[in-house]
Amino acid sequence: MFWKIRRFFRNIPYRIRSIVFRVRHGFPMEDCWSLDDATARFLAPRLRYLAENNMSYPGENINEELWTAILYKMADGFERMTKPDWDLFSKDTLDYAEECLDLFREFFFNLWD
Repeated sequence: MFWKIRRFFRNIPYRIRSIVFRVRHGFPMEDCWSLDDATARFLAPRLRYLAENNMSYPGENINEELWTAILYKMADGFERMTKPDWDLFSKDTLDYAEECLDLFREFFFNLWD
């Protein structure tokens, strides 16, 4: 119990620096320690929301059902990338992640509603 109190007071300067950094830069400094994970955690819920609540779709021979499936696939790929040991998965899982990243790259400018 004593070590919890001691650690709390020892971490006060770090917490102050972290708050100042977040106010100054607009994001926590911990996001830069693993930017790939932070980006995947940011994108996954937003892509899922966009898939569930989309009002339009790109007109490149894509209908609404296909667009929704693409958005869900991108969201699923980013959610898999947020798992702690996702890079230790099988080749199939890594290929799936690459495919989702390719979809994200291809449809990046169409992610609007």
